[in-house]
Amino acid sequence: MKTFIILFCFAFISHSAYNQRINFEQDSLDAVLVKAQQLNKPVFILVSGPEISKDVPRQMREQMVGSGLDHPEVTAAFNSQFVNFKAPYKSRAGNQLSNKYNIRAFPTFLYLNSDGMLIHRNHGNYSSPQRYLSDIKVFQDKQNSTHNLGYFREEFEKGRRDVDFLRQYLQLHKEMGVEPEAGLLDAYAGSLADAGILSFSEVIFIYEFGPVVDSRAYRYARQDQRLVDSLYRSLPNVKRVEINNKIIGNTMRNAVELKDKRMAEHGAGFVRNTWANDRARGQRVYLNSMLSFHRNTKDTASYIPRAIHYYNRYFMTITQDSAAKLVAREKQLLQERRASGAAMAENMRDVRQHKETMAVMRFETAPSSYTMELNNAAYHMYQTGTTNKLALNNAANWSKRTVELDPTVAYFHTYAVLLYRLEDYKGAESNIQNAIKLAKANNIPTDWLQETLRKIKSRKL
Repeated sequence: MKTFIILFCFAFISHSAYNQRINFEQDSLDAVLVKAQQLNKPVFILVSGPEISKDVPRQMREQMVGSGLDHPEVTAAFNSQFVNFKAPYKSRAGNQLSNKYNIRAFPTFLYLNSDGMLIHRNHGNYSSPQRYLSDIKVFQDKQNSTHNLGYFREEFEKGRRDVDFLRQYLQLHKEMGVEPEAGLLDAYAGSLADAGILSFSEVIFIYEFGPVVDSRAYRYARQDQRLVDSLYRSLPNVKRVEINNKIIGNTMRNAVELKDKRMAEHGAGFVRNTWANDRARGQRVYLNSMLSFHRNTKDTASYIPRAIHYYNRYFMTITQDSAAKLVAREKQLLQERRASGAAMAENMRDVRQHKETMAVMRFETAPSSYTMELNNAAYHMYQTGTTNKLALNNAANWSKRTVELDPTVAYFHTYAVLLYRLEDYKGAESNIQNAIKLAKANNIPTDWLQETLRKIKSRKL
């Protein structure tokens, strides 16, 4: 199955009623943005969270059902003034928007101008309709002012490059939760260099945006090693980690978009250097970063042999018993964190501001899982479309271990499709049947699994 990620929920909210009155467009996000531009109307986007957990106490569930977003005055305003779009949690559009706008709290509301530029955002479910009417007013005020990303982009495209302007432009990106393009940060560094400005505060400011490794901004910020050393000594560890992660993420993302192997190697090298005290771990994360680059650029000729080497070396050399103990420890940690999240939800109280109730969902990803990573690796190999028996047999071995250690619907599905690709139709049918049985036992929809079974039987997968 596709990448399997577990999330922890720290607060809960039902959003099932959101789309009962607002007229959400049924087209793709791209089509909606085109329509908005044609109509010269702004866009309202609801990025919703997952359905409320059945484990949440009934009283709390009842408190969270409903929203001021359903109020007739609110829905009338959105339907008349905006082109509306709903991006369900973990949908393709939901993932795209969450990545683009760094969305970590749900539901999140995005207000874009007709050109698709983010002007205003907010999050949290409010019981009062006034909250949403106020949001519309704030959006309109921002859109009519010069303090919005649209205005700054126009000025930047006209060639404006003074230091104060560029700093404000970058700061506005931060306020809006939007990552600036590498060119903007480079332009800012260039303006500082032209003005002869090099200070500790400017180095921190640039680092907080995660400059692409070996970019102009990166080189500018590192020209005085004493300032860099002082930065890493003075900042709290959590901030240092955040900065490093942004540098890595921005570098690797740009490398993929540009299909720039050299940039990817610089980014992977930066990752390796963060593990200077553990060279073996550093080399492993370097290899993993390059694997991700080759996979995301669809360079199968490079990806397949490197993936076989990497997963056999770091995953399959672990004995079955040792792997079982590792999985058991991970499950224990997962249960402890779930219990902690449930306790927080149980203790959560209504937050009342001006007689309104707000509920917010926040998530963080689960810790790295041995079986999850191995399943993802196996499915990624399947996704390459390869018919190479060596590659498929290796992937099938990885997948087989996941179902032996931690049988889940996702893992049975992955094993089944790999066996099918290997022309082991009996084994494929048996494992997809196992997935269906497990899904039914856990009240998980089986339509997609039944469709896979049909294709296996008809040899049309």
